[in-house]
Amino acid sequence: MVLSELAFRLKTSTPVSHKVTKMKLNSVQLANLIDLIVTAKAESIGCDGCYELMDQFAQAELDGQTVPQSLEIVRTHLELCKCCRDEYAALLTALRAISE
Repeated sequence: MVLSELAFRLKTSTPVSHKVTKMKLNSVQLANLIDLIVTAKAESIGCDGCYELMDQFAQAELDGQTVPQSLEIVRTHLELCKCCRDEYAALLTALRAISE
């Protein structure tokens, strides 16, 4: 069974208690985690890497420029990470306020 099929089955099944020593995940949380693993790309970055490149990504977007291929990993990370998405939204708001 491939991971995406497992994720689908977990999403559509009744919640099951999982015994984990440090944390407990319900079936929906586990399915979401599996989805993230399945969709992760080798060239993906973590939050620290995203924060380092976020200003360049935001500036390109605000200037109406095409985002360079080297910064597309930021876009991918923002699609997957709510914390970084929130930070990015705050950065855009601040940059727009400064430019007015």
